[in-house]
Amino acid sequence: MRTCRSAYFGFQGSMMKQAVAFLGVEVIRKIVQAAVIYNAFGAEEDEEGTALSMDDLWRHSLATGMAMEVIGKADKKKTHFLLGVLHDIGKAVFKFRFPEHFKMVTDLVAAENMSMVQAEQELLGITHAECGGELALHWDLPGEVRTAIASHHTPGITTQHKRLAAMVHIADIAVRTMNIGYAGDPLIPAMDPYAARLQKGVDEIVKEKDQFNRQIDRIMGQ
Repeated sequence: MRTCRSAYFGFQGSMMKQAVAFLGVEVIRKIVQAAVIYNAFGAEEDEEGTALSMDDLWRHSLATGMAMEVIGKADKKKTHFLLGVLHDIGKAVFKFRFPEHFKMVTDLVAAENMSMVQAEQELLGITHAECGGELALHWDLPGEVRTAIASHHTPGITTQHKRLAAMVHIADIAVRTMNIGYAGDPLIPAMDPYAARLQKGVDEIVKEKDQFNRQIDRIMGQ
C-alpha cells in the first residue's frame, strides 16, 4: 500500500485488491521478494557505521535483479530477479553479523582504492560471494541460486550453472556502470572472458537506467 501511494503512482484507494491490481503481478512479485530479503536483516544500519549503507546496497541489488531479467528475457526461468537481488547478500551478512571486521574491509577499500572482493580476501580469507553461497545453502535454496551467488565474480571457473553465474556477473557490471546504488567500492570489475560470449551485453542493459530507477523507487516506496 505504501508503494501504491508513493509519489510515483499516486494511488488514492484503500483496498488491498485494488492496490494489487493497480501495480500488477510482476511488480508485486518483485516487491515481495525484495521485502522478504530486506527484512531478514532489517533496515537498521550496523553499529560500527560502515561506509556501505543498506539503502545503497539494496538499490544496487534491485537494479541487478532487473538487469538479470533483461538478460534472461527469453528464458522460461523465473529466478532471474531473485538471483540478481541475492548476489551481494554476503555483504549484508558481514555488515550485520561481523560489523567490526566488515568495517576493516570498507576502510581498506577506501584507503587503497581496491575492490571489496580483494579486501575481503586479504582481511577475512572469505569473500561476500562465498559467504552468500553458504547462506543460500543454509536457506536450502536451489543449487543454481547458490552457485550463481558464489561465482558471480568468477563465472568462467565454475563447473555448474556457469551461464547463470555469468549473467549475474554481467548484470552486476552493468549496474555499476549505471551507478545505481552502491556496492561497497566504486570499481567496475573486468569482464570475465566466458561472460563476454553471452549475447546480451552491458551496453544494451545500460539503456534501461531510467526505467530501473523508476521501478526501484516504486519498490522502495520513494
